[in-house]
Amino acid sequence: MQALEAQPQVLAQLHQKEAQEKVLTEEWTEKWRETQKILQEQKALGLRKSGLGVVLDSDMPHLVGIDDDVLSTGVILYHLQVGIVEHRCYSVPSEGGNC
Repeated sequence: MQALEAQPQVLAQLHQKEAQEKVLTEEWTEKWRETQKILQEQKALGLRKSGLGVVLDSDMPHLVGIDDDVLSTGVILYHLQVGIVEHRCYSVPSEGGNC
């Protein structure tokens, strides 16, 4: 008799677990797609290791920003679009900023 009373609870738990599994699978699949996209972009950039440095094999122009902050990677790579690219200086020269 107890088995019949417990059956709806078991079914409810089963449905809850299946729904949770579906959500987690969808989240994992989305993260995997993002990872694949990043890996493809990295391959498209033509980045390769060369000794202690990294070489960028690309026909497109790039701007490299180098940062003195020891907590950062120190390098930021900007992909420039084809056409005219403008650089504007927002630092104030009196504060030691250089443009």
